[in-house]
Amino acid sequence: MAIPVEIRQVERPKNTVVKNYFGKFKVVKRTSKYVNGKAIPKDLAIVGEIVDYKFVPFETPVPVGTRSKKNQEKTDIKDYGNIAIFTKNSNDILEKLLTHFDSSTAYKLYVIAILRCAYPKAVNRDLKFYYETSFMSELFKKVGLSESLLPDFFEKTGRAYSNIHNFMLDRINEFKGRVQIIDGTLKSYNSDEATFSQWSRKGKVKDSENFTLLYTCDLYTKEPIYHRPYQGNMLDSTIFEDFLENVPSTGEILIADKGFRTKAITELLEQNKNVKYLLPLKRNTTLIRAEKLDENLAPVKIKDKQLLGSKKQIDGKFFYLFKDLEIAGKESVGNYQKHLKRNTFNIDEFNKNNQFFGVIVFESNVDLSLEDVYTLYDQRWEIEEMFNFYKNILELSKTRVHSEMKVYTTEFINYLSLIIATKVKNNLIKLNLHQNYSFRQIIEYLRSYKVEVINDTEWKKRKVLKYVQDLAELLEI
Repeated sequence: MAIPVEIRQVERPKNTVVKNYFGKFKVVKRTSKYVNGKAIPKDLAIVGEIVDYKFVPFETPVPVGTRSKKNQEKTDIKDYGNIAIFTKNSNDILEKLLTHFDSSTAYKLYVIAILRCAYPKAVNRDLKFYYETSFMSELFKKVGLSESLLPDFFEKTGRAYSNIHNFMLDRINEFKGRVQIIDGTLKSYNSDEATFSQWSRKGKVKDSENFTLLYTCDLYTKEPIYHRPYQGNMLDSTIFEDFLENVPSTGEILIADKGFRTKAITELLEQNKNVKYLLPLKRNTTLIRAEKLDENLAPVKIKDKQLLGSKKQIDGKFFYLFKDLEIAGKESVGNYQKHLKRNTFNIDEFNKNNQFFGVIVFESNVDLSLEDVYTLYDQRWEIEEMFNFYKNILELSKTRVHSEMKVYTTEFINYLSLIIATKVKNNLIKLNLHQNYSFRQIIEYLRSYKVEVINDTEWKKRKVLKYVQDLAELLEI
């Protein structure tokens, strides 16, 4: 029977045809194979159907001609341990997703985030395989992760960005009044189809394109609070202005690196008096010498540090100077050796350079003790370790998508994965497991902890090596 014109004209995915299946108009994904030099059409899978003149996608495409093989493809042994450790520590994340997204979207976002934690090297084409061969498919049934349907899911979720934004606003309120780290990093991105494919200065050097990912993290738990991707050629001040406009201040103190203290950002902070900040100054900043911030130094008591410090209030701002004697000594030796190589040694020049070795200066609009300032900034570097964890352990540094909407969704899933993985990492530290194992080792060991179906209904844990069993018992999974 011929397919009516109005049915064939309904918008549907590319490389598909409409077929009449006993009165229902199914949409079939099609490719071609060459036989004797001729292209012969080949149907791959039924990806949806036309209902009321609209395309309705299936959660899971039905492979053409393979329905009878369903029982043969059933997986009776599934990965359990590496799934359980992440689901056990992320119930709150799933609840919040269900608050801000429809249930189908929320479950799919959550499942993908868990799979990317449990299988760090997984890309989109692998998700369906890992889902079906892990206990995730028993915990959350019929979550469509077919590679052919994911691009549309990523596009639609990214377009409804207010849901993502509202999820993060909840996170901001959850960490209200806490100390936050704000920073940005460049991520690789190559596509000709989106505004994100702007060349950044660093991207030109590396012969790749980048976008900037802004993020804020809680200083103490290291958990991400807010994130957003921007075009790679945006200036820090432009990004920071957008952050101030879109993220309500909740009394937190923002700690950033030297790159955020530009003239434009300084002006923005002047206009937003309610934003508390702590920013380091470059060592050659004129104000340091002009205001003689290095005078009247006194000991600063920080464990395992040899510090001198001073605090001075100027025009309503507070300036904190620290001199690390250990670092100063190393820099002084380097300066000495550099002068010797020149075969000229000028003691006045040598002493002038030595004056600011081991020195770091901070500007803030908050009155703090020297001990608190140094402790806050010293802990900031643990966030760098966390972000390296994001890039190297989760292995999510590359973005393989082709529109800005899909970038929003991809980075949101990465953000969810990082929250969940950080929660797990914090739990491992509480149990002192980090002293004997790396994060990667623990996940690999737990992957060997599998379950097997008995009598088609009951799942039973399989025998594992004793140290894996001990690890699972300690983690209560």
